[in-house]
Amino acid sequence: MMKSLGTTAKTLAYYQQRQQIAAANVAQANTTSYKAIHAAAQGTDPGHPVGQEYTDWTQGALRETGRPLDLSLDGPGFFVVENQEGNQRLSRGGTFQLDAGGWLVDLAGNKVIGETGPMLLLG
Repeated sequence: MMKSLGTTAKTLAYYQQRQQIAAANVAQANTTSYKAIHAAAQGTDPGHPVGQEYTDWTQGALRETGRPLDLSLDGPGFFVVENQEGNQRLSRGGTFQLDAGGWLVDLAGNKVIGETGPMLLLG
C-alpha cells in the first residue's frame, strides 16, 4: 500500500508540474519574444511518468511596432546583450532603446553587442 501511495504522489507531482507550466505560459502569452515551456513524460520510473521540460523555439508572428529601434529576427538566431557585470546572454527580444550615453540597450538596460562590441549610436 505504501508503494501505491508513493507512485500516486509522484504521478500527481508530474501533473502539478504540467499545470504550473501551463499557467506560466498563459501569464506570459502577451510578452514580446516569450518562448513557451512545455512538459512531457520522458520515460517512466516504475509506475509513474517522469517530467521533462523543454522550450518551444518556434518562430512567433512578426508585427510592426512603429518604434524605429525595434528589431526582429526572422528565422534562427539571437541578439547578444551584455549586462552591467559584463556577462553576455542570448535574446530573441528586439525591443531596444538608447540609454543616456547613446548605447543601444534592451528594456533591462543591457547593451546590445555587435560584431565589434557594444553598439554606440550617438556619441
